[in-house]
Amino acid sequence: MSVQFTILPNEKDLFVRAAEGDQTAFTNIFDHYSPRLFAFILKITKSQSAAEDITQEVFLKLWTNREKLPDIKSYSSYIFTMAFNYTVNYIKRNIWEAGKLRIIENNGITHSNITEEIIDFNESNLLVQQAVQQLPPQKKIIYKLNREQGLTLEQIAGQMNLSRNTVRNHLAEAINFIRTYIKQQTISVIVLILSNNRLH
Repeated sequence: MSVQFTILPNEKDLFVRAAEGDQTAFTNIFDHYSPRLFAFILKITKSQSAAEDITQEVFLKLWTNREKLPDIKSYSSYIFTMAFNYTVNYIKRNIWEAGKLRIIENNGITHSNITEEIIDFNESNLLVQQAVQQLPPQKKIIYKLNREQGLTLEQIAGQMNLSRNTVRNHLAEAINFIRTYIKQQTISVIVLILSNNRLH
């Protein structure tokens, strides 16, 4: 079922009144935009509960920041951009949770200001595997020795004839690359979904 993009009568006036705390005006705005937002978010998340939650978050944000409403140039663009950003954050959170991301700080470091992070990814995660394959050879070896074989930094350093700091830095860089790769792929998937939706 397609969503009808009708114009809200007296839209500017309704947003100005809502900015002044008029709940009736805000209800009219909600009634007009919420079905469209819900359908938009549902196409991306494929989750009715997520679409409901994100839609509510958007309008809660609008109401709590209602004093800014009169300054908005395009209400539709503003609301849908907000919904898109909330949806991106939702998908990111779910990717990390599905991957069982865990960050553990090593408080024993005394010779560096860089915090050593050990990230526990679910190695069956396809995006993680793809990112690992794109790592430079040395970083890939260090990452796999640590993540797949469970070797400590000291053990890897001894095996590869490197200093512990060098191993730690390579591992941190590998983890940062994987994190960035997953984020970029997430955005690409969303853009692709939106592009496909425009074609239908």
